[in-house]
Amino acid sequence: MSVRNVPVSEVDHVDRSVLAIGTDYPPGFVLARHRHRRAQFLYGATGVMRVVTDDGAWTVPPQRAVLVPAGTDHEVTMEG
Repeated sequence: MSVRNVPVSEVDHVDRSVLAIGTDYPPGFVLARHRHRRAQFLYGATGVMRVVTDDGAWTVPPQRAVLVPAGTDHEVTMEG
């Protein structure tokens, strides 16, 4: 299943191990601290993301990714 610009909460009930969700965010947008029941593979085709957890902070350049384990509180800032 692959969807675009749909909140995870609208598809989280789907009984699949993996859901692919593409979302467009403007520069400076902040996803406040939250968690997911599934692991999250954050990949940015363009722009830079800053991912912060209790264990550290990562700057994720374009065409790179970071894996956030299931149940991990995290915040994501779209740097541009």
